[in-house]
Amino acid sequence: EAIKRLQNAADLDIDIIPGKQGANLLRVKVTNLRAGHHLPTSLTFIRQLWLEVEVKDDQGRVLLSSGALQDNRVPEDAVMFTNKSVDKHGNLTVDPWKIAGFVHMNTIPPKGYRYGTYSFRLPEDAAGFTVQTRLNYQSYHQDVADKLLGEGAITVPVVVMKELMRTYDANVLQRAQVIPDPTVAQR
Repeated sequence: EAIKRLQNAADLDIDIIPGKQGANLLRVKVTNLRAGHHLPTSLTFIRQLWLEVEVKDDQGRVLLSSGALQDNRVPEDAVMFTNKSVDKHGNLTVDPWKIAGFVHMNTIPPKGYRYGTYSFRLPEDAAGFTVQTRLNYQSYHQDVADKLLGEGAITVPVVVMKELMRTYDANVLQRAQVIPDPTVAQR
């Protein structure tokens, strides 16, 4: 029942913004649809809610990869929806008895949303690309499990809350031809 609630709590949407000189912007919108509280809730400094994103061209080349677990741990550069807690000296901590404050607060409010933003370049010989994104959840960090129960005692499960895949034709990026900047004098 808890997994079903997680899988129905949020929604994903993808927006591609063509860029100048081939640098394109990918925005993944995560909307808190049904939770009457922030996502995640409760121990927000321990809970893991993050985006896993991969962009591949039509030839199978990976153009962007972010958020894939490494040794059951979320990579540092993943887009996370969480709070980061610190002790009285300003050091990051997940020990509840040491928490003096929060330095990063990025949970998703009820009926609100947050974005994950990425950039990628499509090779000239590509005819299209596919964006695969997942909103993933873990009740707690693998490091916390290892600390409390011993290294390797359990593998913290991951719940895929939402998944979205879209395929685009390369032409969608051609609408962003270089547009003159009105603040720069033209010759």
